Amino acid sequence: MNSQNSHLTHEQWLIAVLDRADLDAERQSHLLACPDCQQELKRIAGRLSRLGRRAANLAPKPSRPFRLPAPKAQSLHWGHKPAWALAVTCAILLIVALWHPQWLQGLLKKDLTAADLAADRQLMQAVDAMVKNALPTDYQQIAGLIDPQPDDGNSSDNDLMDWLVPSVEDGSNNKSLS
Repeated sequence: MNSQNSHLTHEQWLIAVLDRADLDAERQSHLLACPDCQQELKRIAGRLSRLGRRAANLAPKPSRPFRLPAPKAQSLHWGHKPAWALAVTCAILLIVALWHPQWLQGLLKKDLTAADLAADRQLMQAVDAMVKNALPTDYQQIAGLIDPQPDDGNSSDNDLMDWLVPSVEDGSNNKSLS
């Protein structure tokens, strides 16, 4: 690649403005030899410096002076705190692993009792019933999947259904609607 024919890209010019050492040797030598790239580099550097001056002029002045706190020297005690925490954690884990606590073994080995088996059996029966038919009876009646339960003398539900969905056979409802 001929360094005289290939100029720097915009990104390479920005890198050159910030730190020329970040460019590879071929680009640095091209920048030193090419007057066009030198001119473009000066133009970009000038624009960035004008932008910096404008930002400094337009930025509001602080209402009161401020100072950053001086960095505090770390004491030896705080410098090794993570190492001590790791050592204590490892020691506790080693003690628990070697001790084999009885309560832990009791949690791991649980004897099944008759009550547990009965509860499991009831749960599985309920799951099987839901698998067989997931809709409750009331919803099945609404969907028309099963016949409604016999009327217990309370005809308000039937009256409501007749009012919402009039029967085709009932001539009186059809006359009132037309």
